[in-house]
Amino acid sequence: MMIKPGLYMSNAEQLNIERTVLELLEYFVCEAGQKPQLTDILIDDLKVDGDDFGMDFVLELQRKFQIKIPAKEWNEVFTVQDVVNLVKRFYQ
Repeated sequence: MMIKPGLYMSNAEQLNIERTVLELLEYFVCEAGQKPQLTDILIDDLKVDGDDFGMDFVLELQRKFQIKIPAKEWNEVFTVQDVVNLVKRFYQ
């Protein structure tokens, strides 16, 4: 039986992923004073463009969690919650 990475994460690990994603988005993407929410749509609410999201944020996210997320996986990411779910899939 194959177990998906992140399937049996503790609540603390899940909360840490959410908190870290929100902190990194706030630092790399958000405008001053803006606080990202899990329900935010990256393009509409956070005004994310390819440069902001593609390089600094993704690289730091992968470094923090010691994961490598293939570029094609980001094609289905539209909300902050999608980012969190993607990290959970690759985090072990």
